[in-house]
This record gives sequence, C-alpha cells and structure tokens, in this order.
Amino acid sequence: MSAPTTTQDRSGGVVVADGEPLLSVRNLTVTRRGSGIPIVSDFSVDVAAGETVGIVGESGCGKTTAVLGTLGLLDELQLEVSGTATYLGRDMISASEKQRRQLWGKDVGIIYQDALRALNPVLKVGQQIEEVFESHGGHPDVKAEVLRLLSMVGIADPEARRDAYPHQLSGGMRQRVMAAIAMAMSPGLLIADEPTTALDVTIQAQVLELIRSLSAGSGTSTLLISHDLGVIAGMCDRVLVLYAGRIVEQGPTAEVFANPQHHYTQALLRATPGYGARATDRFSFIPGQPPEPNVPEDRCAFADRCEGRIATCSTQRPDLDDVVVTDGHRAACFNPAVQEPPRTERLSIVETPVGASSSLVTAAASGPVLLEARGIVKEYGKRSRLFGGRPPVRALAGVDMTLRVGECLGLVGESGSGKTTLGRLLVGMESTTEGEIRFDDEVVSDLRGARLRAFRRHAQMIYQEPRSSLNRSFTIGRTLRIALVAGGATGPRAELDQAAAEMLERVGLGRGYLDRYPSSMSGGQCQRAAIARALCVKPRMLVADEAVSSLDVSIQGQILNLLADIQVETGIGIVFIAHDLGIVRELCHEVAVMYLGRIVESGPAREVLEQPTHPYSMALKSAAPVPDPVVERNRSRIVLLGDPPSPASPPPGCTFHTRCPVGPMAHPDRQQCSGERPMLDLTATRPVACHFVGSTPNRELAEEIL
Repeated sequence: MSAPTTTQDRSGGVVVADGEPLLSVRNLTVTRRGSGIPIVSDFSVDVAAGETVGIVGESGCGKTTAVLGTLGLLDELQLEVSGTATYLGRDMISASEKQRRQLWGKDVGIIYQDALRALNPVLKVGQQIEEVFESHGGHPDVKAEVLRLLSMVGIADPEARRDAYPHQLSGGMRQRVMAAIAMAMSPGLLIADEPTTALDVTIQAQVLELIRSLSAGSGTSTLLISHDLGVIAGMCDRVLVLYAGRIVEQGPTAEVFANPQHHYTQALLRATPGYGARATDRFSFIPGQPPEPNVPEDRCAFADRCEGRIATCSTQRPDLDDVVVTDGHRAACFNPAVQEPPRTERLSIVETPVGASSSLVTAAASGPVLLEARGIVKEYGKRSRLFGGRPPVRALAGVDMTLRVGECLGLVGESGSGKTTLGRLLVGMESTTEGEIRFDDEVVSDLRGARLRAFRRHAQMIYQEPRSSLNRSFTIGRTLRIALVAGGATGPRAELDQAAAEMLERVGLGRGYLDRYPSSMSGGQCQRAAIARALCVKPRMLVADEAVSSLDVSIQGQILNLLADIQVETGIGIVFIAHDLGIVRELCHEVAVMYLGRIVESGPAREVLEQPTHPYSMALKSAAPVPDPVVERNRSRIVLLGDPPSPASPPPGCTFHTRCPVGPMAHPDRQQCSGERPMLDLTATRPVACHFVGSTPNRELAEEIL
C-alpha cells in the first residue's frame, strides 16, 4: 500500500488528504509463542483523522493486548503478532525497532492506565517531558515548552511541578503529566488505555475534558480503552465491543447503545447502573466467567453465558457479517438480541421514588441504632511544636453519623476526603483523636478482652485492595476455615470445607477455589474471596471500602445482590464506601457526602444524589458519566478546578470555597464562605453545610445540571 497524501493543519494535527484512515488494522492476531493459543483474533479497525474510537469489554478480553500489538509494544519473546497495522501507510508490525521508535511519542502518543508505574520514579517530571523532545530531534527552547505543556494540561504552578517527582503528585496530576508527555509532539493518534480508572469522578471529568479539548484543538485521533460505558458514551464516535479476543459488535456509539445486537453488548449495558429500566429490584450481572484463550474456534465463545443462545451457537463461530444493521453497525451473533423497551427512569434497589419510602427503607430508618459516632476527629503526625514539629494532619474534622440495624449507609467523596479513615475507625482498626464511637451502646475505645474480641467479630471490613487482606501463604480454603471458626462454626474439616465452598458459590466462585492461592487469582476473584472471608464471620456491621471498584460491571451486580440479600436476611448494617454514585443511589438507604474530613450533605440516597443541594454534591453528580450518548453529549457538567486541598493546610472557612462554582471566586459578595465555616445541622430534614442553601445562584446551578 502506498502512503496516502497528508497535510498538516495550522494547529499541528494530521489531515489525511485522500480520505484514507489515519490508522488501519487488519486481521491482527496475537498468540502465545510455542502454543499457538490466540489471545486476540482477527482484530480489525479503521480510525479516521479526528475520530475517537472506543474499545470496551471485560478484563482479560484482549483490549490492551490488541492495541499494544498494533503499536509493536508487546513482548516479542512471549507473544507473536500477525496481520497488518498501518499508520499513514507505514506498517508498524513489520517495522524495525528503530522505525517504531520514530513513531512512538512523535506520531503516536500513549496515556497508560497506571501513571505511577508508567512514569520513571527517579526522574523529575520536567526531565521526563524533555526526554520526548530529545528522542525526536530536540526543541529550541525545551524548558519553556515543558512549562507550556504543563500549563496546557491544567497543572497549577508548573514551575514547581516541573521539579517534582511522580510520587509527589496526586493521581490526577500524574495522569495530566502523562497527557503532557503524550501530546508533546502533537501526535496524530492518541492511545488512552483506561486513563481514568483509578481517579475520582471529579478528577476523571477533568482528564476526559482535557483529552477532549486536546483532540478537538489539534485534530488528533483517539483510541480509547475503557470498561466504563459512561465514559465511552460521552467520548467516542464509534465503539468496538471485544469478548474473548474477538470483536463481537461494532458501530456508531449512539446506535450500539440504543440498539445493541449482540447479547454480550446488551448484557454489559443492562449491568451498568443508570442504563435503561429494571423490571425487578435486582442488580443485573452476567453469570459465569469469561473463557480462557483456548476456546475452540468452532463455537461462539459467549454461548455458555448467553441467555439467547441457540443450537447453532455450540457448533459454529459467528462472524461480524452475520448481523448487519447498517454498513457501520455489525454484530457476530446467530440470534440477535431483541431491542429492550424504551428506557425510563431506573428504580433503586429498594424501589423508592424520590420523597417516598418503601417498607425496607422505613424499617431501616426506624430500627434500633447499631452504631453511633459523634464529634469524630482523627489526626496523624502529631508532634510538639516546641521542638520544630509540624502541626498534625487532620484527616477527620468532626464527623457525626448514625447506622441503624438493616441500614446501608453510603459514603461518597473524592480521595482524601476521609472515607476510608472513617471506615477504619468504625471497625476499631484505629483509635479516634477526639470524639466517641458507640456500638450497641458501648464505647468502642473502652472495650477490652472478650468484649473487644466479640466486637471485632461483629464489625468486619472489606478492603479496596483485596490482595493485601488475604494471607499469601494460605489457600483460600484455609482463610475461610479460620474465618468460620472465628465466627463460631464447629465440626470436622470436611464440614468447614463444605461451608466455605457454599460461601464461595454465593460470591460467584466455585469449590475449585478452595485450593487456590491469592497469587494465582485475578484481582476480581481475590475481591470476591475477601468478601466471602468477611461474611463467614457472620458480622453485624460491614464496612465495604470500594468493595466492587476492581470488578467488571458484568459481575458487580452479583456482589451487590449478595450484600443486599444478606442485609435483608440478617439485618446487618452496611457502610458502603464508593465513588460510583449510580451504585450508591441504587443500593444505599442513606448517603453522606464527605469533603476534606467533613460531611457536607447527608440524607436519603436517592434524594441527595438526584437532587443535591450542596455545590460539591452537585459537582459529583454532574461529573459522573451517564451510559447514554445522547444525554452525555448534551448535559451540563461542572468541572472542578484543581485537586482537593491538603488536609495538612485546609482553607479557612468553608473548605470547599476555593473550588466552589458559586463561591467567592464566582460571587465576590460571598466572603462569608472564606471566613466562616458552615455547620451541618443534623436536626434538619436534609442536613447541608452551606451558607447559601436555597439561594438564587445555588438554585440556578442545580437547575443547570439537573
């Protein structure tokens, strides 16, 4: 193929003059060397100049492998790549290492999923950006260009950040540094591999807005890998759905979301909170597990998990040409999915319309108090100032909360707001600096001996990072047996193994995992094992710290249904810490919104998250992506500037006033916000810590995002 004619527009973006795609991939196949087992099969895609194409699918479906194989970034000693992948007519697969390096960074920029691992920990940020220019001919004024790039990606005080190391920056800043490196040479193609997975919704909105503006400003094409269908809905012109290393559906994003043809696509959408109507009060999920790469080629890989499978699915493999909705919308399915009814407002798990109460919510609200926290303050690093010690960092600055029997209380807010710290205090893992926590009307800090051991059985925690909570030297079976005995179970090992296997079944794992070690399991499997361990003790209170954040949307529903079922069966109280507002809205009875160690708004989950009254709650709602391309492209969004302030030096007055869209920066007459801290009135119907609740600017802001 001859290289197509190209021109350069005034902003530096590449324009393909003769209409050919900027990137063209044909029949890309990635196999393990020596085994012939395909990881990715027959991957084909065209990306036009200025177009954004999304790739979605569960973990292990081959999204990242396909893209890295396209760029020649896979380990050639382990994996073998065949097919063609051309950028402006230049084949990247058959190119030499030297030729590929000329493309990387200059013509193709990459934003990796984990910026902390991708950045060099021993080089300053400025040095790492300078390396890009050094690799591609230099720059006449590289120091000034580094500062320009850091400013362009929205990093405040670029002179100071240029001389910082990656570990000294927040997650959002590191992702913006990655964006600066990727866009340094104004590449024609930007690869964004899960660029917002580990970020809060507010920082995610900043990074996505940055990618969107960079692409629009330079005409850069974008290939976006994400498991978040809300992100795909708002960012992408077209979408490719991968399963078991193959494209099972592709087409314009709006068409695929409105009329999915493959049952896998439909199941992913149905399992996403906020998409479509639910016929029951259950969370949707996809039964079973994604297959290993060695699935026979003579059958549909999704057949075992598909509710619409027919006999042909087990004897033949479908191709993308089997379903042709339009020339651009195709699906590999013998029995296309039936279009679901028109979407309506989705009910919560307790089927509670705004302003009303179901019997479950009423029972939770009127039940006995299980745990009560008053005036909770937690400080770290307290030293004597007489000897030059720094003032302590106040992680929690006066938190009041109540958890009742059978109630699910959601805690939401950005990283650093104090959610995890509060959760650790509630289960007695740390002691409070000030304030009091009472469990069953007993002060937790006063418990000793048998009473303390009983409390620790009653109060369990599910950690965000599952591997850190499982003993690497123990099999899962041994871990669960220990938990069962701690919870009062007795009997021979065979009976304990049977009880452990039944618990594994409840969390979506089988008996075969009893003999597995955490090192041989995926992050999602470890998370389910950690949940099983916590439930084996039969706790009365459970603190779930981002318990489903590491799970694919396809299996999140199974865990959420489990938590809801156990709560109904046992009356357990749950504190559910999460950044996914859609899940909190549907699972929790009450919600508390935290910012910089304080609760700024609380109340019924659906009311607070559908009709927020604090500007910070409004910002969280507007930043959360919606899995609907039409809504996502036309909605108003509050993009908060910068990161949350450090708890080591919080702003005076209202701690949110430095980022508030209706604060003193936007309304100079509101100097009260910067001088006086608003209090949370727990006696109010909707406690809100804001001086100007119900004011005209606040109401106008709410109307704009709602």
